[in-house]
Amino acid sequence: AIVTLPGGLGTLEEVFEALSWRQLGMHQKPIVFINSGEFYSPLRDFLESSIRAGFISPQMRSCFSFCDSPEAAIEFLRSHKPSSICKTVLHKIHTGDVATSEEVATSDWTAASLAARVTDP
Repeated sequence: AIVTLPGGLGTLEEVFEALSWRQLGMHQKPIVFINSGEFYSPLRDFLESSIRAGFISPQMRSCFSFCDSPEAAIEFLRSHKPSSICKTVLHKIHTGDVATSEEVATSDWTAASLAARVTDP
């Protein structure tokens, strides 16, 4: 498990690396943010808005949790069941794998690109 306490840029860099690696299927570890004093509430809002905009797969929601106490974090970790996150088209390209045209059409990247075009004036 990856447990994130309130911290600065180094903490954010490490947890975002863990989130991106989880999305790419490089690990199955649950990620917990200890949201003491609502420290991570703005980050939670950002991640949710990124999911709604199509930049992050909705499947990622089950991979992390914002917990108000260590006890809540322990409960999340005890009940967490790793979900299968589809590797993105970009990951396939990165590793030399071949992406089908259907995968490209339904990828997070494509959804995000289309969402950006729709919202552009």
